[in-house]
Amino acid sequence: KHHKSQYPNMLEEVLHRPKESPAEVAKAIETFFRQDFLYGGKGTEDRFVRLFPVFLERVFGPVIANSLNRNYEFTAEQLDYIESAWLMQSRIWNVNRPGGSGSTAFSAMPLVAHGSATASTKLENDPVVHLLSALKSLSYEQNKAAADQDTPTVPPTLIRILSKDPALELSMIPNARAVFPFVELPQSVQRALIQLAYGTASWPGNLSMAHEFNSSAGNISNGSKFLDCLSWNPMQQKEFVNNLRQVISIHHHRSDESIGIGGIDRGRKDLVLSSPRSPTSAYSSQQQQTPSFLFSPSHSGGGGNKVQDVTVLEQGLNVQLSFWEKYFMVFVRFPLLMGQIYQMSRSSNTFTYGEKVYLHLLRDYIQYYFPHNFSDSFESLHHEKSFESENDQAFIRFMIEFWLERHIYTSTKDAVAVLSSQEGDRGADVTGLDWSYHLAELLMVQDKWGSPPGIAAALSRQKYDAPPKHVQRCIKILVEHLISDPAIARRCRGVGLLSGDYVQDNVGGYDVWPLPKIQTIFQLSLYNYLRTGLRYGPIHVTNSSFYAALDLWLLWIEPWNTVQRKKFGATVQAKDILQNVSNRVSHMGVPTSHSQQMHSFPTVPKHNQPSKYTPMWESYVAANLHFYLVPFAIFLRRARELDFSKNDFHKSMNHLQRVLRVYSPQLVQTINSLLDNQGENQNLKTIVGCHEKNLGDFSPARPRDSNVGKVWKLDMLRDEMHNLLEEIVLQHRKTVGEQGFLEKMFTRIEGLFGEGYKADENLILKAIDSANQIVKFPQNYEVIPSGRRKGGMLSSGFSNLTVNDNEQDLSSLSPDREATGFLTNKGRQQILEGARLCSASSVNFIGDPMYARPKTYEIKVLVKWTLMLSNKLNVYFGFDTPKKCLLYGETQLTADQLIKEQEMNKVGLFRFNLRFFADPRNWMVIYVVLKIFCRLLAR
Repeated sequence: KHHKSQYPNMLEEVLHRPKESPAEVAKAIETFFRQDFLYGGKGTEDRFVRLFPVFLERVFGPVIANSLNRNYEFTAEQLDYIESAWLMQSRIWNVNRPGGSGSTAFSAMPLVAHGSATASTKLENDPVVHLLSALKSLSYEQNKAAADQDTPTVPPTLIRILSKDPALELSMIPNARAVFPFVELPQSVQRALIQLAYGTASWPGNLSMAHEFNSSAGNISNGSKFLDCLSWNPMQQKEFVNNLRQVISIHHHRSDESIGIGGIDRGRKDLVLSSPRSPTSAYSSQQQQTPSFLFSPSHSGGGGNKVQDVTVLEQGLNVQLSFWEKYFMVFVRFPLLMGQIYQMSRSSNTFTYGEKVYLHLLRDYIQYYFPHNFSDSFESLHHEKSFESENDQAFIRFMIEFWLERHIYTSTKDAVAVLSSQEGDRGADVTGLDWSYHLAELLMVQDKWGSPPGIAAALSRQKYDAPPKHVQRCIKILVEHLISDPAIARRCRGVGLLSGDYVQDNVGGYDVWPLPKIQTIFQLSLYNYLRTGLRYGPIHVTNSSFYAALDLWLLWIEPWNTVQRKKFGATVQAKDILQNVSNRVSHMGVPTSHSQQMHSFPTVPKHNQPSKYTPMWESYVAANLHFYLVPFAIFLRRARELDFSKNDFHKSMNHLQRVLRVYSPQLVQTINSLLDNQGENQNLKTIVGCHEKNLGDFSPARPRDSNVGKVWKLDMLRDEMHNLLEEIVLQHRKTVGEQGFLEKMFTRIEGLFGEGYKADENLILKAIDSANQIVKFPQNYEVIPSGRRKGGMLSSGFSNLTVNDNEQDLSSLSPDREATGFLTNKGRQQILEGARLCSASSVNFIGDPMYARPKTYEIKVLVKWTLMLSNKLNVYFGFDTPKKCLLYGETQLTADQLIKEQEMNKVGLFRFNLRFFADPRNWMVIYVVLKIFCRLLAR
């Protein structure tokens, strides 16, 4: 029976009202799907095509050209429109909002129960989540009601409609097109389109699994792979290509400075772009000869023609996409927009309800397009299906380009060439593992618009652009899902069962490759993202991109921390039904009941927990070999910047221990065996070769033969590891040397119970032992050579030495200094030449110590007050001259003035210094003394 909507025009009205309750609008759209769309024809599809652009704006906000540019300034009207989007809402929206036009009508519609207003606070029961979800669009009650009523067809959902499900028998939507601004595409995609339009690159064609391994990243960019996933080749969109070439021509003529903008192609009036149209009208179908959203030709009129500014021309460029591509491109772009808005108006750490809904939907889509297969069948290793739908590959490409490919990464060949020219005649081997930090540098890049033939393109230095916090959360969710795929462990177990003959009979060695296809596609971009994040991320900012990259790296290199558990509860039956529906939609032969009752997730081990690595994971290590090498080398270099002083010692040591614990003796042996290239396991050699081919131009220039160069080993990081340990030991010794009388007393008491500095020393010793297992220090290695030991506590020679002892041991290496402690010109030259070194623990205080900067354990206000009182007492009794109580850092004294002040304070045997009252640790001692004194007086 054909059902007609009770309120045919209500949906259009509420979609155009930004302040309408999202929950009520979502209910209305679901009703439209069940009542009209299920039995409707072309008229219903046409209505959906007209509503789709407005619906996208209501959910995610408008897509404004160039709005992701950090220098873009939003107007007040644009900000209001963006912040009124559903997923920008900071608070939970009302399900049954009292008052307001149309709210009563929607509540009266024949809807399937979604729960009360109280239940709607849970994301699973939110009508917006039900509408946008891929797996949970239909609740268990809806499916049960459909079964009881013998409904012949499952009601359509948004994702099924956008995916052009054949069961829906759609006729208009599969051919409908939406537009997306060219300048809002990722930078790599823009560059690929410009190169293709200018004729400097060829279209890559269909990318098969073999193509992933046999083509380097330099020949086929990620941007071209992104374009290849689109249903309509952008280079076949003639009007877009013509207008893009027009903009390129303008930029080239500007760089040539031979002609102005007004003199370019004056006769080609059909190529002049018109003003960008409103996104609400951005839809069409292939049946239209002149789509309404494309650039329209300029017609001569009374006022004549004027060529618009090149910026307006760029913003008017649009590519045509399918509705599915437009939806998911806007969806993936949304965290970037959220970060841009929150940076301007609110704190980026704010976690709003809209973002909670977005992250819930992100997990939903990831589970839908990249489902985990919990089948234990070994046959799945060889017969795992390739992408049945192009949407799977397109979705991962969208996330890669928008979230990870934020820079133009430097190929290994170019980075080696630049470093070699900088080193000059030093003859350093810049291809070694210990040069990984320098090889990850972001170099100069050409302007994306290129330059005319014979003219060098303009170069600009890249600045590190850390992803917003919202994007970092999304990337972590994606990596957690990919790394916890049970197929990885199943494939690793299966590699050992394959014979060498089997590998030789299959070109490429794909049968022994342990990573699923999605993880293989993701590997290269994640590798560059981690290198850059660890190289440039701020290390002294809490929760910065450095620590986000560190967490992702540790997740990726430890898949053996994944846990699989059964799901319990009454929702299992409902999820089984939903899985059956989704399997019919996506045509995936994935086990239903068993897979829905299991879920897999990674665990984060503690910093002192031993590694769970076993030889079963050898093939995974081989498939990600350079993830265990290059980021580790960069981390060792950057870890020297961590604060190992008293305040952040344990926090910094935890970061270091989290990394060192991964490299267990078994894993180190596996890595060195894979680097040796002399092993007998042909399968592992094949996997390493596939891994390096997958990294393409970014694969390290690792010699495979000792005759060609020095074969890589973890031992190459010995100097980096030593420098890190030396920094830790020196900072620890400096902290110990700065202890006051009371601190030393408390330290000795804590040492009796294994706490305090005694515990810190044990942590350092464990770090030294772990480091020794990785880089194999020489026998009797000591971080800082010690001439003698007091009490024979430690063989590493650092904890039991005083500052003076260290100065005596390193006196032969100290640079030439003046009597005041300053370096002479000779001393500076000795340091520059590397002939002498300075010890951080030998730095002496210059000036009057009474007026030193406030210590971290002191209260700054009390420091000033106690110094003022001390100075008044000293002046009154004639112990000192009047002084302004300014602390060092607040004064502009030169080094000579500080030395003179230090000499003046040596005169006199006594003066008042009440600064110890500013240390809260002394209050307890004072309290106890006063208490005893009062009791004595009372007697």
